Amino acid sequence: MKRSRIILLLIFLCHASLLFSRAGGGGGDGSSSSSSSGYNSNRYYNDYHNSYNDGSLSGIIFILFVFGAIALLIYFSYRNSIKTRKRKESSVILEAASLQDAMWNEAKLTELCRKIFMDMQYAWSIGSLRSVTDKITEKLYNDYTIALNDMNSRGEKNIIRNISIDTIEIIGAEDYISNDKDSFYAYIAGSLLDYTTRGDDIIKNQEKTRENFKDIYHFVRHENTWKLDLIINEPGIFDFQRARNTFEKK
Repeated sequence: MKRSRIILLLIFLCHASLLFSRAGGGGGDGSSSSSSSGYNSNRYYNDYHNSYNDGSLSGIIFILFVFGAIALLIYFSYRNSIKTRKRKESSVILEAASLQDAMWNEAKLTELCRKIFMDMQYAWSIGSLRSVTDKITEKLYNDYTIALNDMNSRGEKNIIRNISIDTIEIIGAEDYISNDKDSFYAYIAGSLLDYTTRGDDIIKNQEKTRENFKDIYHFVRHENTWKLDLIINEPGIFDFQRARNTFEKK
């Protein structure tokens, strides 16, 4: 049913674009004017020809815009369907895994994600990871230290404030017999204020407008704790697909 609706929409939009491309052609007065002087006939022909070309170009642009918009709708719809499927798969695994291991309690994982997210934004805003050293892996610590050092060398700070988290969903859960292989992915979305300063000047988002965010946080297990190992900003289809769901009975 959805596919047939999309096809009908495409047919309608293509038909509309053809009408749009002909709108600038201007009536057929050019042919009736040919009985007057050759100069006038040629002038009317050129006017008609140029108007027709302008209309055709507008039609092509319109068609490209329509297909681009439809492609984006299909992309976001498919991405959301993957996220929904991953979340459902994770819920089944979390329910089974939590019966054997309290580390997989979904409510506690969600609260952990919320706290770590807030802690990471604070650490990033002050330009130091000292407050989260024991909460992230060495790999993530090294990657973000390089980025922060680069900003600090330019006298810049990326300030994150007024954070509102709307959604936290576990979309990937890997529970193995060997606990050191365990990991999970969390999708976090909401809105925040994000601006960059250099000295006393605001060099990015001077209006201080809020913006929406979508992140994926990947946690890995270290004995009886979870550590943040990877942050993906504005995740795409492949980022959602990499979140796997695996359960090994112990």
